[in-house]
This record gives sequence, C-alpha cells and structure tokens, in this order.
Amino acid sequence: MAERRSRGHIPLIRLLYRLISRDTRHSGEDWPRSVLPLLGHTYVVADGLGTYSHQTLTPTGGQLVPWLEIIEPLIQQADPAANICGFSYTSPGKHYGPVSTDVPLRGRGQVVFRPYAPTSATTQHIIYVGFSRGAVLLPLGLCAMPAGRVEPLADSVPAIVLIQPAVELQAAYLPTTEDYTVAQVPASANELLIDGALLRAEFTDCLGGAIAGGVKVFVRYWPHDRFLAYPDDFIERLRATGVDVDTIDIPPTPGVNPFIEHARVSENPATLQQLQSILQQL
Repeated sequence: MAERRSRGHIPLIRLLYRLISRDTRHSGEDWPRSVLPLLGHTYVVADGLGTYSHQTLTPTGGQLVPWLEIIEPLIQQADPAANICGFSYTSPGKHYGPVSTDVPLRGRGQVVFRPYAPTSATTQHIIYVGFSRGAVLLPLGLCAMPAGRVEPLADSVPAIVLIQPAVELQAAYLPTTEDYTVAQVPASANELLIDGALLRAEFTDCLGGAIAGGVKVFVRYWPHDRFLAYPDDFIERLRATGVDVDTIDIPPTPGVNPFIEHARVSENPATLQQLQSILQQL
C-alpha cells in the first residue's frame, strides 16, 4: 500500500473515484445496439473504465463520444456487411454510465459478459474489440464460459483485438489506508491492487488458450501511459504465447490528468490507424 500523502493534495486515486462514480440519467434506458445478434458476423465493442454508452457533455462543455461510434466507420470500411454491437456494462439492450463500469472482472464482470458469448459456430461469428477495462473483461469473460462452449473457438470467434488493456496500475494510483478510510477507492483499482498478479496470469493464459483454439489475438498498447503500467516481463509473456503485440506511438501530454490522458488513447489517430490496419487483416 502506498505511503500517506501530504495534506492539501487530492490523491489521484480519489480523483479517479470521483470521475467514475458519476451515473447518467440515461442509465437503464433502451440501447438496442447492445443486443447481440443471433445470426451473422458481429463485432462486439467494449469501452473502458468511466465511459458512457451515449454521447454526453463534459463539465467543461466538451463532447464525449462512445468508442463504439468512433471506431464504427473503421469496422464498416473493413467489413461492410458486419453487425456492430455495443457492450453494455449493465445488461444487453440498456444504456450505462461511468459508475456501471467499475465492476470486478470476476463475478459481476463475468455475469455481464455472458449474453455476449457465442452460442453457435454455424450462425454466429464474433470478433471482440476492447479498450482498457473492456480489453480485459472481454477475454476473461470468454474464457470463463462453461467447457461446453463452441469448439474449436476460432469457429465462432475468429479474432480478439485489445487496445490498452488495463492489467496493472502505475504506482501513483496505489491507494493508502486513508483512501480506504474515506471509501474513495474504485472497485476496479482495488481488484488490481489485491489480485493484479493473478489477473495478469489469467489474462495471459486466457489469450494463449484462445490462440491454441485458432483465434487471432492482437494487443496494442501505449508504453508511456501514466495511469496503467506495462512491465517488460508482462509484454514478453504475451509475445511468448503467440499474441500479436505492438506499441502505439503517441507523444505524452504533460499537465493532463493521467487517467484522462489514458482515456484519450482510444480516439488518438495513431491508435485508430493501428486498429484500422488490424481490421483490414481479418
């Protein structure tokens, strides 16, 4: 656990808690695009921690656009006939807000994934595309499905594309005893603190199992992220399992909150260019 910080300084972990504790008046409203089609070729897109399933304004008047809407043109260009399905952190067919994304990857995370799992290799072909928290929830949810799932996996899941997976926090986000005392530690951060090593091992083993089942797995990450950490040994383990790993070249933006900077990776032109290149290979 991190050392106690000086008085007057709001720890980054508490700022993160406040950012993702917001809900939206649209939560629970109908979102038909988040219902998985039973037939056809479908891309399931999962956004990250603290996101909205709908467009909304920031406190400063900026516009937040869901990642689904940002990458939809790339998917349509690469695969015009495909279905595009948004991943809901509440339930299929319903909108969600930031507070709904702060779920443990085990338990609740696996429950919300289940409606997005393939059920038939003859009628469904699903490509999972995830960012940040979504880039970890999708594969772990898939691997947690019962042994009776469709096999070989590649018959129903041709590819998994993961951008900036959230598997380890930077030291600046480690909570202190005081942070716990005031109950301002996100569940997602607490999970990485307590079970991070185990989750990283499960994540790596999961991707390795998917590759053994014929699935193409891609991971793209920005190594200068000040919110998430990507140790060399973790990246090397991914490569050793056969994951197609590459970095995203983005210049740092000093003075920006690290979590906000991390979130902007999803819409950065360098990220979208990498994603477009991957989609065109599938």
